[in-house]
Amino acid sequence: MSMRKMQAEIVTVGNELLNGRTENTNASFLSRELQNIGFSVTNHTTVADRASDIVQSLMTAVNRSNVIVYTGGLGPTDDDLTKETVAKALGMTLKEDAETLERIRVFFESRGREMKDNNRKQALVPEGAEILENDNGTAPGLFIRKDEQTIILLPGPPHEMEPMFLDKAVPKLKDLSGQKIFSRTLGVSGIGESELEVRIKDYLYGDDPHAALYAKEGEVEICVTSFGDTDEEAEEKGTALISELKNELGDLVFTENGDTIAEATVKKLIEKKQTVAVAESCTGGMIAQMITDIAGSSAVFEYGLTSYGDWVKNASLGVDNSLLKRYTAISSAVAAEMARGARKNGRASYGIGVTGIAGPGVGTYLDKEVGLVYIAVCDRKKTVVREFRFGDKRNRDNIRRLSAKNAFDMLRLFMDGRTIEGGTEFTNRVIADLERKDNPKSIAGLFVKKAVSIIVAGSVAAAAGYYGIRTVQAMSDRLTYDRLESEYFSLIGSEEERAEAFSRLSEKNNDFCGMICNDAGDIKSVVVEGREDDYYSGRDFYRGTNRLGCSAVTAGLPLSKIPVNLSIGSSGTGKDVLFSHLSDYRSIDYARKNSVLTFYGKDFTASYRVIAAFLLDSREGLDEVFYRSDLSNENDYLEYVLNLKMRSFYDVNYAITESERFITLYAPSDDWDGSVLVVCGVLIDTETDSKAVFSENSAVLYPAYWYKARGIENSINVTAEKDRWYEWVISNSAPVEEDTAEEQVIDTDG
Repeated sequence: MSMRKMQAEIVTVGNELLNGRTENTNASFLSRELQNIGFSVTNHTTVADRASDIVQSLMTAVNRSNVIVYTGGLGPTDDDLTKETVAKALGMTLKEDAETLERIRVFFESRGREMKDNNRKQALVPEGAEILENDNGTAPGLFIRKDEQTIILLPGPPHEMEPMFLDKAVPKLKDLSGQKIFSRTLGVSGIGESELEVRIKDYLYGDDPHAALYAKEGEVEICVTSFGDTDEEAEEKGTALISELKNELGDLVFTENGDTIAEATVKKLIEKKQTVAVAESCTGGMIAQMITDIAGSSAVFEYGLTSYGDWVKNASLGVDNSLLKRYTAISSAVAAEMARGARKNGRASYGIGVTGIAGPGVGTYLDKEVGLVYIAVCDRKKTVVREFRFGDKRNRDNIRRLSAKNAFDMLRLFMDGRTIEGGTEFTNRVIADLERKDNPKSIAGLFVKKAVSIIVAGSVAAAAGYYGIRTVQAMSDRLTYDRLESEYFSLIGSEEERAEAFSRLSEKNNDFCGMICNDAGDIKSVVVEGREDDYYSGRDFYRGTNRLGCSAVTAGLPLSKIPVNLSIGSSGTGKDVLFSHLSDYRSIDYARKNSVLTFYGKDFTASYRVIAAFLLDSREGLDEVFYRSDLSNENDYLEYVLNLKMRSFYDVNYAITESERFITLYAPSDDWDGSVLVVCGVLIDTETDSKAVFSENSAVLYPAYWYKARGIENSINVTAEKDRWYEWVISNSAPVEEDTAEEQVIDTDG
């Protein structure tokens, strides 16, 4: 009889299955796996632990099925009767198998336990039966061929039964017909079973190859089976059908290896060497659990937070209270901010945010419905949000599982730059409000509006005490950073002191990544990881409102090693601000005395020689030149160095090669609205680099507005200057050792 026509039957034994105390997962597992290797499963039977019921099930099954699979009743107790009953019904004598008995004895011994006498029962084997060794327990399985039937006895516990069937029984079943079998399972998400069947009906239910649908919660499996006289022939037919199905379904297919949606997504993260962070509300940690259930997930899972309370969303994820009040926690806007906050906190490639109502009630959200869920996925630049309405007839667990699976589906599509059906894309600078998706509001705008409202409301009361309040606020702002500067000496101290200081400051703000200082200690500022929405422009290190802002890394992340260009921006160069002494680098004398900048990071300390200081106009778009983190392209590198040389107030005759690493400090200056002061340095080895040569630059190239404000024309021939400095770069000049009347040589000690 052809393998493709063989019929199989499953008999599960156990009182606990009949009374509902134990879910019968064995039957569904075996049905699926038997279908995968070409069997037609025609009957499921569940019987009690009674010999008469087991005999009756066997007599019925042998008259209609080629293969009968029993699970349960192989244990050591008196009510474990399957093996004895089946053997007696088939006229087979039981004998003790010495190897099986020894395996059972070793099993107990390896666990520090004594084997009881009743366990010897498990070593009794029907004569003529093949033993299926149990690698996860004491009860061996049995593979019995009797006349036209094959009878398989398997233990009941799934963790023993499943590997035994797959590893020991399946190879024997495949050999029954002499034909070779190829089977694969495609996982499909984002479409229901009925719609899927209509779409691929021309490919389904053929004889060879054969494809069949199996609906699961939130996804559908397509099981493809094919046959041949050789492995190659069977595989060729099966893979041809799989290719047709994948061409038809496209991005709906997430695996062809039988992986779950979570497994497929985690594998994709591992393959891409990328990471994910998760913030969950209604799913209650289910997404994080599904990730960590997968071996190897530690390489890709950075951060997980269950944030039920609004205050947790605010305090731990940075979701502003204004958003929570205006949109409520059950909104696309908050889901997006949760994803963005999780990604930032975990310093991950991607973030996931989930919020919704799993039921059974709606709580205080009377205008919402059970089953309403918002899921957001994001990277550094953009966020995609989708609204789901799973319906109020589903139970709580079902809604949570569907939410988790859809989050994985959205992430795997997002990673590949695919379209997420029903999703809306927003830049990370705007509020992800689905009702205003065509004209979203700026996040910064919301905060400005809130600040203006507060000012207007209190303007009359504050008028009399304006100057006093302003003075007190300035003192408060400055005191905040005076407290932080007390950490300075810990960060430049011993390795143990640095580690303790980093741990202490990271607990206060997990964006903390180091401290920048110069020789004199005039510049001495904590540094955080910058956010795309200028989050720290008006907040201090403790995330409180502060006019001084906070120095933030804007290029060169993540700081696990010394970046090509470490860019750090701050709020300004005026009095009392963090980079107030940055403006001192306009002076060649100050630069000579403070020519070394040092960055103290968690994983490295880097010293840089100051080689340039200059003015930019933010309206000219030169941020793409100086604040970029990648200078590996030769044209990018040349553009960076040539602009640096032409614009600097002074020249430092210091050799620069393409392999150099730079630091760029910048802050708004008081020269005009939009002016920016920039100081650049090149990485040095303080042990070997001891001298630097400074000279005035007689042909400084200023921004266009500088000349316009003074009513003068730019007399510099930019092309000629570029050619001159290009020759300098090509010749790779070395530092000059001699002193001259116009040049002064100093050592790094100032």
